[in-house]
Amino acid sequence: MDKGLDLVFIALETHGTNAEIAKHGCDVLQNLTLTPGFQRAVVVKSGLKVLLTTMRRQEQHEPVQLYGCHS
Repeated sequence: MDKGLDLVFIALETHGTNAEIAKHGCDVLQNLTLTPGFQRAVVVKSGLKVLLTTMRRQEQHEPVQLYGCHS
């Protein structure tokens, strides 16, 4: 469980300036956080910081904002 989440965070940190990667990364987080165990893991791993940084990088990209808000 945690390894997949780590990979999403690494992708967002490394390539979050790419709108498509940011969109898909936020979409994955949105889907994973439907599971309570993943919600806690996102918080523990400072995932909110990664998510908010990605959303700030892509302020004009509506899908990133949508998926990010639902994560």
